[in-house]
Amino acid sequence: MEIITMTYYSIELKILQNLRKSNIIHRSKSNSGLWLGLLIGTCALITFMKEDSSYSEICLLTGLTGLGLIMSCICLIFQLYIDTSSKDFQLLYFLPASLTSMLYLLWANKDLLVSVIWGLGVGTLSTWGVLQLMTYLPGCFTLGECIVVMHGVILFLLSSGANLSLRYHLPPLHDDDIATTILQIFLIMYWTVCLLIGIIIITHQILSESSASTIERKTFHILAVLVYIPGLIWEPTLLYLASGIVMILFMMFELMRLINLPPLNKVLKLGFSAFVDEKDSFISLTPLYLHVGLSFPLWMPSSNIDLLPLISGVTVLGIGDSAASFIGSKYGKHKWPETSKTVEGTIACILSQLLFIYGLAIIGVIPSGWVLVKSTLAIIAVSIIEARTNQVDNLALPLLLYIFLIT
Repeated sequence: MEIITMTYYSIELKILQNLRKSNIIHRSKSNSGLWLGLLIGTCALITFMKEDSSYSEICLLTGLTGLGLIMSCICLIFQLYIDTSSKDFQLLYFLPASLTSMLYLLWANKDLLVSVIWGLGVGTLSTWGVLQLMTYLPGCFTLGECIVVMHGVILFLLSSGANLSLRYHLPPLHDDDIATTILQIFLIMYWTVCLLIGIIIITHQILSESSASTIERKTFHILAVLVYIPGLIWEPTLLYLASGIVMILFMMFELMRLINLPPLNKVLKLGFSAFVDEKDSFISLTPLYLHVGLSFPLWMPSSNIDLLPLISGVTVLGIGDSAASFIGSKYGKHKWPETSKTVEGTIACILSQLLFIYGLAIIGVIPSGWVLVKSTLAIIAVSIIEARTNQVDNLALPLLLYIFLIT
């Protein structure tokens, strides 16, 4: 194990040196996060493998793309390790592009032109595109975080393009069942109340003219639990639609702030100043990461995902991370080596998630037995990783827990 760890750190050090030589600015005070690079591809591939023989075409395409993303990540890391001319397009990047094109052609039965275009898009964006994103947004990402972001964008673009070409539609948001309609209206009203509470919290923080503490920022994690749990249990399709709309609004507001577009530019700048996280640079990525971490399982094109993997983001971010932050800052005395996180916070993170999961099992929302044993082990493992990593929690932890819970 020690040899593996030393080898990993040796590779990481060489890659960081090569990035600096290429004038690519890495997020400060953080390691490379290489292990993050495989998460999106692994999530997509495992989700497809869990489907039965009746999987949809979009699910197949997502699974094949996940395999392509894994190959691209390996090629990118290898290229960054051996070469200092990181910004240039390398011949090695054609390998994942070619293999992904062949997967689309031979397995998904796409025609040659579509297979080549999609394969080149996946191979190019997930290698050379990662480095360009880090170049144009200096200091915003670690390498692993940037790979995850770019892989997520690729999956989104591919899913959107495939949906349009296949005329693929989600199940209807409502039917003739009056009870369903009433439930949806109730949820929308309930979510509106949660939105108003969030606006009040932001307004109060701006008027106080002070920066929000870590605990105050975790208020939005709690609100996320209140929003997502009812939606995931009773109306996941409606929540799917709502989460997509909110994602678009997030990006639109952030763009308005960056380009100083009235009439909301001043309010958005004040909100950014009040709630900016230490891991944010000039772009407010933390709330976007939180939303993606909560919604990612819901966005997977599968009809065979149980509730437990679907709530992985809510469990680890809304419950565990919030408890860790509160208990760690209030009562934490013993810090993990070389980190600011406390052992007490990690224990709170584990126990809060276990109480949440076991509570759902008691009321019959999720199964018990082996599922709870697996969930317990997964929660402990991810909580320990949370305590030891300096990567963005909102991005890494939900993906890890999703992989553990869906396998």
